[in-house]
Amino acid sequence: MQLESTRTRNLHKGPSSSKEFNSKVTSIQKDIASLFDVLNSNEMKIETNMDIVLREHHFFQKKLYELEMKVKELQDRYNLEGYKANEMRVLRSFYDTKGIKLNASMQQAYIDSNYGIATTFPTNITSKLSYQTDSGEVFLPQGLEVYARETNDTASLNGETKERVYQDVSSEGLASIVDRKKETYWIRNSTFKKEECVTKVFGEIHIKVPIQGLNNLYSNVLTITPYPLGSMTIEDVFYRGYGDQWARLQNFPTKLVNDIETPIPIENAENLFFSFEKTEITELRILFSQPYWFENNNERVFAYGFQGIDLQYHLYSEKDTQFVSELSTSNPSQNFQIIQMPEAIPADVSETDLTDLVEHHLYYDESLSTEFEFGSNIVAPLNKVYIKTILRKLGDKTPVIKQMVFPYTFKTNDIT
Repeated sequence: MQLESTRTRNLHKGPSSSKEFNSKVTSIQKDIASLFDVLNSNEMKIETNMDIVLREHHFFQKKLYELEMKVKELQDRYNLEGYKANEMRVLRSFYDTKGIKLNASMQQAYIDSNYGIATTFPTNITSKLSYQTDSGEVFLPQGLEVYARETNDTASLNGETKERVYQDVSSEGLASIVDRKKETYWIRNSTFKKEECVTKVFGEIHIKVPIQGLNNLYSNVLTITPYPLGSMTIEDVFYRGYGDQWARLQNFPTKLVNDIETPIPIENAENLFFSFEKTEITELRILFSQPYWFENNNERVFAYGFQGIDLQYHLYSEKDTQFVSELSTSNPSQNFQIIQMPEAIPADVSETDLTDLVEHHLYYDESLSTEFEFGSNIVAPLNKVYIKTILRKLGDKTPVIKQMVFPYTFKTNDIT
């Protein structure tokens, strides 16, 4: 920001007219007013951003506490039941790529540490909700429509269907959900008197895809970044195409209750990457809830929202893609005895049957020149191996994995 008063000459030396003096004073007044506007705007942004950070920090602390309790539970179980001292199961996620190698000589897999997933490499990614120029600027099409609705667990149900009745809420700021900017959020604070006894707020995001100008209406990936992370529950996701009825998004987790397919809610939702076979989608409904609240002046404040939602089409490579995991014993004095076949854990909303989609190979050396079998007895001293994982696309089925489990047994070197 350049101040207007700096563009005029300095009047403290030499003769000057009253016109110049008045013009200088006017420009200084404008600059002072502009600076006050900037300061007020920055103060509001700081307060908003601080509120965002503090709330997310609260849920990070909650998750840390739950993790500590889980570790204690495992320790107590081991102390009570005992365990085989030479058996290990190493669990790795893709939020951290430490120990994962992507060699330039191989057809590399696609690893996204933001969503904690590994999948086959997409040769092209197209958003169905926005356009991005070569310079990185994002445009929202005129045909894009985003709506938000809300209800709560004390509100009356529909008398005939017994389903929840949602009410429209303000559309202000909803564009922040689809603008692809990491610094923008759509946040709603829903406030109730304590005596109203509301313990959960339910919401719905309804998106109408801008179909004009699209080459096709197919999508196969949905990404959701809720706010605050680790607090909201994604209850269900529905879609429909041209003239279709609403249907549940493929691969959303379900179970049978009285022979009826019922969704399994995704609780304490983090960044979510939903993968499904290519599907014609013109509308999308995301149902969610917020069971946590903050108390303030005898009121319950339910804070919820989204940092980003995007519906995409990924054109995946038809070639096998791969990555290599380096696996070492936890102690240099230990050597591998038997390394069992690893297990690839599919992402929450993705293809669950990974048969024929994922393949593993075990090697002695980093150059991957000497392969040996999983489950074989290792006689030579060895405390580091390399496991190549191949991800294969078959038809419209694409593997998306969130974790790798490496089971092995070890022997301890005799120390004399």
